[in-house]
Amino acid sequence: MKIRNFYTGAIFGAALFSAAAFLPVDASAAKVQSSASGRVDFTALGGNRMVDFSVRSIGDICELRGSDVVGCAGSGHLTYTDDQKNSYSVEVAYVSGQGNDVWFAGRIFAASNPDWVGNWLFAQVTDNEKRGVGEDMVSGVFSNEVSSRLRVAIHNQTGEGPYAISSGDVKVRNK
Repeated sequence: MKIRNFYTGAIFGAALFSAAAFLPVDASAAKVQSSASGRVDFTALGGNRMVDFSVRSIGDICELRGSDVVGCAGSGHLTYTDDQKNSYSVEVAYVSGQGNDVWFAGRIFAASNPDWVGNWLFAQVTDNEKRGVGEDMVSGVFSNEVSSRLRVAIHNQTGEGPYAISSGDVKVRNK
C-alpha cells in the first residue's frame, strides 16, 4: 500500500515554504549504516546560504511498520547561516540513507530567531559522486519531531529544492 500525505513547512531558513509528498520506503533497503558530512554553500530564493553538517545512523534499522516508525536513531549536528544573518544549530536525532542520499532530522537548540528553538528540521543531502559544485544537493524543511522521524523513515522528498551547492562538497556513505 502506498502512503501519500502532504505537508507544508519552512525550508533552510524558515522564510521558504514547500509541500512534500510522503513516499513509501522499500523495507529491504532500510537496513543500512549511513553517514553524511559537508560544509556547503548554496543559493535559494536569491539569498546565499551555508550549511555545515555531520550525521550518522546508530543501529541498522529505519523503517515504517504499519503506522509505526521503527529505529532511525542517529546523531550529529547541522549549523545553518545565511546572508540575512539568520542562523540555527540542530542536534540530529534520526538518520537514514539509501544510494547516494541521506535523510536526517533533529531539534533546533539555538537560533538567531528565538521562535525557531524547539522546532525540528528535516533535511536531505545528495552526493552525486563528482566534485560537489553544481552536482551535490541539499534541501530541508522545518517540522515537528513526529513528522520529521516519519519523513526520515520513508525517505521523503522535501518539496522546495533541492538546491545545487555552489561551493563545498557533500559526502554520503551508505553500507
